Order: sequence, then structure tokens, then C-alpha cells
Amino acid sequence: LEDDVLSMETPTDYRELFLNGDVTLLHSVAQSIVEMQVARFGPIKTIKAKGKFAKKVVGILERLQNEAGQETLMERPATVESMFIIDRSVDLATPLLTQLTYEGLIDELYGIEAAVFQPPFDAQPEEASANPNNPNKLPDGSIPLHNGDSIFQELRDRNFTTVGGVLRNKSLEVKQSYERRKEAQDLKDIKEFMRALPETQERHRLIGVHTNIATQIGKTTQNPTFREKITIEQSIIRQEDEKKVIEYIEDLINKGEDVRRVLRLLCLVSIVNGGIKPKVYDALKESLLLSYGIPQMVAALYSLEQAGLLHRNDGRTSVYAGIRKANRLWVEGLDERAQNDAAYTYSGYCPLLARVAEAMLQNVPINTNTAAAATGGGGLAAVGGMFDLGATLAVGAIGGSSSTSSAQEDTATLVKDAVQGAGPSRITIVYIVGGVTLAELSALRQVAKQVSAAGAEQRNFVFI
Repeated sequence: LEDDVLSMETPTDYRELFLNGDVTLLHSVAQSIVEMQVARFGPIKTIKAKGKFAKKVVGILERLQNEAGQETLMERPATVESMFIIDRSVDLATPLLTQLTYEGLIDELYGIEAAVFQPPFDAQPEEASANPNNPNKLPDGSIPLHNGDSIFQELRDRNFTTVGGVLRNKSLEVKQSYERRKEAQDLKDIKEFMRALPETQERHRLIGVHTNIATQIGKTTQNPTFREKITIEQSIIRQEDEKKVIEYIEDLINKGEDVRRVLRLLCLVSIVNGGIKPKVYDALKESLLLSYGIPQMVAALYSLEQAGLLHRNDGRTSVYAGIRKANRLWVEGLDERAQNDAAYTYSGYCPLLARVAEAMLQNVPINTNTAAAATGGGGLAAVGGMFDLGATLAVGAIGGSSSTSSAQEDTATLVKDAVQGAGPSRITIVYIVGGVTLAELSALRQVAKQVSAAGAEQRNFVFI
């Protein structure tokens, strides 16, 4: 369905891996990489990993490739130049933020499963809904969301604030296409118009579908409550107005708002600030127990603490400010319409995952003096010294492959020296272990465009 995305469709991966300690996923990831090489892409010349679990995947992958044998892996010609495996723990803050792209907001508000959206409203335009024989209307009212939908393809990665203008322009284009019939002077012109008519009608229908979806989303995004939430999230990321942020969360608890909304904000505060001050944490915990029930909250808070998402500040200094500044995670005065920086996906905030991927793709380190803390406390992976791939780790070889690893940094590299270049169309795979949001995928696509534009050769990207 997608030309640049593959998904294992296992939404509980993070919980199983980071909370339950079930590393079965890592074997599945490594096995999937072997199967991709054998069945589709051919041998991958270079594989780099960032993060504790990503590094373990490389170790498992080497063993599986040795078991498969060189002849099996080399049956298909090499089409992938490099693969970058990134651990979800590199960036735990971004998934807690509200996604602000068109596709991201659909997922945020209603949910998307396997590229299918089941709207709680009738998204079909009136003329399509009135036609019981409409071949494009699925029986359950669900809507496929992938690049086969030309309108969705143009909207999916856009910040939602720009979607209305794009839809208006597309509507004018369709109107102009219909009006060409009046310009037809002879039989040849009429035939050309009739040949293009089905495509024009389909685009007309799709514009109606996405206009209806955008209208429903707009009812939420234009609500002052939604806008206040975005403002609070941005204050947390920028580490501003801490008192105001805590008061906002306390107010949500006292009003009995959706507990998931409350806990997302609490975890975001904890990750960014290296924990929550003990007195504040205890007061918020007491309020949560009184408002939402002791059994449910005790279990929820325990799970979040075990997963490294929520905890008291034990006196350590937050490293997030250094990470944010050194890697331009916040971009002042950003114009979402320009889409010239991945930060447009969150209206000024760039996912750290995107900056990490950008550095790996360009083979440059992220500021080595930024931080020295690991994920054990603050929930955010160390960025200082990232991609230090100089130290060598002796491992088994296949087809002249070699592996390097760093004992101090959670990084690893696997190189197959026997594999030739990937040909004129270079493919790069970015594999996220532990899940990724749709807005982050939009940010990664933006990074991919920038990296491709800066290079001399064509490069295609696949995200998993």
C-alpha cells in the first residue's frame, strides 16, 4: 500500500520491550531484516545502530546471517546501500506530544490501523453517500489512507494549518478541469476531455472526503481547550512557565479530564526535566489517586515508572536544555507553510529522532558535548558522543563482513565488504525499534528530502 513505509503492526512493542523486558521483539526485528534481504532487497552493505536494543538487534542479525549463509543472502542483487536502526529510547518525549500533521491528527483523534481509517462520521461527499452503488464506498464506511489516494498523498505530511488552503487550490483545479468541456471545439477535444473525466471525478470525490475529514478535525483544533493544550506542551518542551504547567495539570485532574491526557503531560514533564520535584510529584500522585481511583492509578503509575517515563527528580540536573539547543529541536519563527525544516510537523518542534536520523544519514555526530546522561533516569538517551563507531568488537563474519561497536555508547556498525554498490537508485532504510508516530514519519520524510537534495545521486528511503 505504501511505497516508503513497512510496518510490523505490533502496537504493544514498546510495552513488551521497555516495561515487561520481553526481548522476543528484537529477534523478530533481526529476522525481518534477514527476510527482507533474501526476498526483496538483497544484501545490505552497511547497517548502523543507535540505542541499547538497536545494538542488540545487530548482534542477533549477525548470528542469523551466519546461519543463513552467504549464498542465500547474495541470491538477489544489492539494492540497499545502508540501514539505520534507531532505538525508541533515543527520543521518548516526542510520542507524548500532540501530532500536528494532517495524518497525525487523524490518528491522534480517531486512530488509523494498517492504513485504514474508520471515521465516526460520514466522510463521503453528499453525492457519493446518496449513491448506494458507489464502488468507492466501503461497506463499513472505512477509508483507505495511503499514497494510492492522490489527495491524501499531498496532504498527509502537511501541518494541519495549511491543509485548508491546499484543498481550496485542488478544488479550483478540478473546477477548471470540468470547464475545459466548454472549450472543446471538435471531436478530438471532446474525446480527450472524456478520457480524463473519470480521473477528474475521482479527484473531485477525494477532495470532498478530505474536506469533510478536515472540517471535523478543525472543530477540535479551533477549540480554545485544544490550543491551550498545545501551548502547554510547547512550554514543557521549551522548559518555560513550570508553575503554570503544573497548575494546568492539577486543574485537569480536578476536573476529571481523560486520564491518558493527564499522564501524557506528566510523563512529558518528567522526561524533559529529568523527573518531577518530590513534593510536586507526591501532591499530583495523591490527586490522581483521589480523582481516578486507587487500584487503577497505582498500577498505571507503577508501570510508567518501570518504563522510565515517570519518576521523581532525585537531584540530577536535566540534560534536555543542552540537547534542545545543540540540535535545534525548537525553531523560532518557523513558517509551517514553507516545510523547509522537519520542525514544521510539530509547529516549531523537531523530533529528536529526526535529528538523530539526519546525523546518521550524513555520517556526522550530534554535538558531542551536549549530554552524558543515559536513559536510566531521565528517560532520554544520551546524545553526547553519539555515533562513536571507532572501537572494534570481534564477531563472526559472513562474506567478508566486519562489525564495530562502542562499549561506552549504545552504537554498532555491521559492514559487508563483499557487497557491491547498490546501483544508480540508492535505497536507505531507517528502522525504528519500539514504534514511531505518523508525525515523526512526516519529519523523517522531510529529512530524507533534504538529504537527497544535498546529494549528487538519487536516494530513495524506506521507513519501518
